[in-house]
Amino acid sequence: MDEITGERDELRATKESLTLEMVSLKDVEAELLSLRNEKLNLEEKLFSLQQHTDMMTSERDELKATLSHLQEEALQNATVHQELLQKNEELEQGQISQKEEISNLMKT
Repeated sequence: MDEITGERDELRATKESLTLEMVSLKDVEAELLSLRNEKLNLEEKLFSLQQHTDMMTSERDELKATLSHLQEEALQNATVHQELLQKNEELEQGQISQKEEISNLMKT
């Protein structure tokens, strides 16, 4: 009888131990599930960040191209402006020369 009682006590202890291990395993499973969810959330955020990065890179490239085009236009405009100033100066010199000629002709 003592042997049976000992075996029962041993079985109860084993059952309690297994119950504690099951509770512990369930806690570990819950933690693992939580970590998986966190990983998924982080992957979604990473994907979203990558999309934003790609979009910003594309916008940056477009802005660089626009800036380059505007710089080329500005350079062309500066060249045309310089040419116009030079022609204007030549015209003014021509007018001055004509006025001097007219003045000289009137004196004679």
